[in-house]
Amino acid sequence: SEVPGLPVPEVLACDFTRKHFDGDLLFLSFLEGQGWHQLHEQLDAGDERRLRRDLGGILRGLHTVRGKSFGYFQPGAARASTWRSAFVAMVDDVLADATRFGVNLPVAGHAIRSVIGKHESLLESVEEPALVHFDAWEGNILLAQRDGRFEISGLIDGERAIWADPVADFVSPALFGDIADDPDFLAGYAGADASPFEITAAIGARLAMYKAYLDLVIIVEAAPRGYDAAERADVLRLATEDLHRCLDRLARHPRRD
Repeated sequence: SEVPGLPVPEVLACDFTRKHFDGDLLFLSFLEGQGWHQLHEQLDAGDERRLRRDLGGILRGLHTVRGKSFGYFQPGAARASTWRSAFVAMVDDVLADATRFGVNLPVAGHAIRSVIGKHESLLESVEEPALVHFDAWEGNILLAQRDGRFEISGLIDGERAIWADPVADFVSPALFGDIADDPDFLAGYAGADASPFEITAAIGARLAMYKAYLDLVIIVEAAPRGYDAAERADVLRLATEDLHRCLDRLARHPRRD
């Protein structure tokens, strides 16, 4: 919240001691607005393009916040001194959760681990941990009208946040799609005085790994969270289809030892 231009709530107070209440307490400042996904009918094509550019710039600003290690914030969660080690541990953890909660994955866990293992050396190019939201889909982006037009008023719901490769934040803004098809976002991420951010083959392969990981999380988390299977059917179908596409892309990508 101290980074200029980031529309995130301020932490007003927190208590993780559980001495006063049976749970963790986090008090945040109020942010005005509605979820972007609820407002498409009120936005024209120009609004959408402008907001996509703004979103790219906001995430670029978020990534200026740097950490000391890679991985999740939560105690006991995957964390390591290198992004390669942290990400591999994250994948192993979600595959272990699938076994723990009896989730039938659309692709065998060992096959997923094998495909990612062939390309994990690509992650060694990421040397400094950046703050990554990792859940910046339109439902977690608030819009509010200011001076007669909609602006991004909030980036919320940071439970998936990690210290990671910045391009991992290109996954959720194009959920189940391809951020390469969003030139406005990529231009906003690069900044006004730069060429649009380029999705190279190596970055594309890294993105395929991150997308596959999020697909796995979406598929597995339904069990421990007790989601209604019928209500989640479409999301699970999309995650499954996307997982297959990502694994196929990785299988075709030249291996780098």
